[in-house]
Amino acid sequence: MNKTKKSWINLIFALIILIVILVLIPLFLKCPFVKYIISGYLGALGVPEYKTAFVEVLFSFLGSFLAIYGALWTQRQIDTKKDKDDVKKNALIVYYDLKLGFQDLSRIHTEIWNKSNLDNKRQLYFSRNWIENVAVIPLSDESIQKLYETYGDLHTFKQLLSDGISGKNNPEYNRLIKIYFNKSFLDNINSISSANLCIDTYLGQEYVNLLNALKGLA
Repeated sequence: MNKTKKSWINLIFALIILIVILVLIPLFLKCPFVKYIISGYLGALGVPEYKTAFVEVLFSFLGSFLAIYGALWTQRQIDTKKDKDDVKKNALIVYYDLKLGFQDLSRIHTEIWNKSNLDNKRQLYFSRNWIENVAVIPLSDESIQKLYETYGDLHTFKQLLSDGISGKNNPEYNRLIKIYFNKSFLDNINSISSANLCIDTYLGQEYVNLLNALKGLA
């Protein structure tokens, strides 16, 4: 059961109890024992006007309590909605950040391997606030760690490309390529065209699952 639904149920339950109490109060007042106790308690006030004022204050306090409770509950719903919106926004940013990053990387690697489109700009682009974006995403600790590691590796790719180190013989470059892309991509690289790459086909299953988890939150 989600938090919003649970909050609604709690509020409705509290209001039902309050209504039942308010309805039953006149019946309780008719009970001789209760009437005796109330009369004795209010009798200490002496003047009838004091008794009336006391009852008014009592109901005013009850009304204030309900107003404060309602205001706090409303603010909680606003905060909950804002938190959900923040999660959706950041999950969407991270999702497209990684998906487009993998898409660009697979295209760049294909072009390097096949020595095609040599004039194309070989750079990767990511959100500057990726650390904060990942921090608010409600995934498992393992998935969050995997996201940070993935961003770290993609930034390594970005640096290698910026330094002009993107050849087949670079150990770090090749190690990362083998981590993120599946065997089909690596075995058929010579016949793959960078123009019609489908990243979901060539990305490792672990990272396809990670992207799907992000998409589910967005």
